[in-house]
Amino acid sequence: MLVVNTALIVQSERGDIYGQYALELVNKGHAFYAFETTEELDQMRIDQKEQGLPQKYDGRALSLTQEEVQAKLDAGCSLRYTHENSRRGHMCRSGYAARHD
Repeated sequence: MLVVNTALIVQSERGDIYGQYALELVNKGHAFYAFETTEELDQMRIDQKEQGLPQKYDGRALSLTQEEVQAKLDAGCSLRYTHENSRRGHMCRSGYAARHD
């Protein structure tokens, strides 16, 4: 919850707005679709830690073709809009998750 100028803003009610901006970032090449579950991201982090590697997003979603991404979207797979910093080695665990139509 966020209070700005005494107006109450409930972030969970702004999903449509966030989705529009996330899609805009994807279209401009500043974000990309990723379909890993929270459990998969957690396991990625555990595996990297066990191997003594930096904990970061491994970029697996970047190898998907446009056709594969579209097939996942059409199938209703849960997705995350993952920001550009993920390409630079940051573990993006809390990307905006939503179903995009």
